[in-house]
Amino acid sequence: MSEVAVIMVTWGRSELLKTTLTSYFATTDLDRSTITVVDNGSQQATIDVLMEYRSRIDSLVLLNENRGKPNALNTGVAIAVQEAKKLNKSLPEFFLFCDSDLFFHKNWLPIMVTSYEEHRILSNDRPLCGLSGYVHNPHQLTLHKGKRTTVNELKFPAGCCLMMSRESFAKNGHWDTRRLIRTVDTTYLRNAVRRGYFNAAVYPDSVIHHTGRKERTWHIATGKPKYRS
Repeated sequence: MSEVAVIMVTWGRSELLKTTLTSYFATTDLDRSTITVVDNGSQQATIDVLMEYRSRIDSLVLLNENRGKPNALNTGVAIAVQEAKKLNKSLPEFFLFCDSDLFFHKNWLPIMVTSYEEHRILSNDRPLCGLSGYVHNPHQLTLHKGKRTTVNELKFPAGCCLMMSRESFAKNGHWDTRRLIRTVDTTYLRNAVRRGYFNAAVYPDSVIHHTGRKERTWHIATGKPKYRS
């Protein structure tokens, strides 16, 4: 059984993608996870990087056009579930939805899963997301002491790296394909609040860093993709 199914969306930024995949495979227990990469019609330089790692990527989807991040995330979930069923394996307990401009640190997977589970037990709650541990404004966070970790409770987490249980995802629904890039994550999380999810479990020391913040591939105002190698 793969405990976590990583759903990664790519669009350009070939060098950042290479760093992301290198760190992922160097730090991840592949017996506990699978990775599905959905490329949104990138240029050749990005495709070349994906081909370098093709033998290690469980499922690779190359779309011929950029159909938006929500569509790619939904496609990734469908492929990951389909592959598990085809191989007669148990469905993943968690989905990790992430961008392709990240750096994975050692033990990221057990730390995030443990934080999520301890927060659920500690707060008698069902947190929507587990996060890598970004630096947020103090008023957004409440600290809780768990068995092995101090867990941050966060109302609206950042969206470049969200881990949620399969159960939570099924209840909250798929990503909204009508949304522009700048409202994809916030809209999903606000809808979650209406369904009774009020917080996220956040590990206080970041185990996955966002490396590409200054190299956006989408125009925030219009939601249109920029050209990136």
